[in-house]
Amino acid sequence: MNDSAWIWPASDMDFWKIDNKETSVKIKWSHNCFEDYKTLSYQFYKCGYKTFEEVIGSGHDNVKSDMWFLTGIFLVRHSIELGLKALLCRVLPRKRDIEDAFEACCHDVTMLFHKYTDVRIESGEEDGAISIKQ
Repeated sequence: MNDSAWIWPASDMDFWKIDNKETSVKIKWSHNCFEDYKTLSYQFYKCGYKTFEEVIGSGHDNVKSDMWFLTGIFLVRHSIELGLKALLCRVLPRKRDIEDAFEACCHDVTMLFHKYTDVRIESGEEDGAISIKQ
């Protein structure tokens, strides 16, 4: 197999040189943790959704099907993590409680979900639906 058949980033590629305004995301922290994490969650979801649209719209482009699909999965999964973190920010009373929960759960979506449901049960909110509507 010759070198031109390999798909590999060029040596001059750099995230800071990407100049596509349509897909740029500006992250602004308002210091309202619930709103900040909720916004990030939706941004990751939208990015994952656009990635899936591109894969589906490409027909039988094996590169996109093989490589971009997993990227879309990562983005949507990360949006779920951020959404759960937003919900924890809404139900935990103190910044220290939020930090402790994030440190204990790290990136484990199952642990984040259980932490959220446990806090809601403890606070008497267990009858409501989970919602982070934008």
